[in-house]
Amino acid sequence: MPTDARAREAAALLMTLFREGRQIDRLPDALGPATAAEGHAIQAAYAALPGRPPVGWKIAATSVAGQTHINVGGPLAGRILADRVLAEGAPVPLAGNNMRAAEL
Repeated sequence: MPTDARAREAAALLMTLFREGRQIDRLPDALGPATAAEGHAIQAAYAALPGRPPVGWKIAATSVAGQTHINVGGPLAGRILADRVLAEGAPVPLAGNNMRAAEL
């Protein structure tokens, strides 16, 4: 399991990438999760960054087709963070949205 420091470092890298509009194929080996628990630790560290309080949860890949599409073995839960929620009627920015999808 990654240490808290490694999880925080991975979260900080993800935030930097997000803010700069950059993407990487995967986290560096020293920071990448080897287990689902390690991935959850990184996700929790990301949500704990300033200005990112969770406001709810979502579930992705709830169908076999969706799971096949993203190559996972079952549904995935994830936090909905306050800074990613748009106000009602706000325009939806699609820059950097490679999947061209929005969640309601």
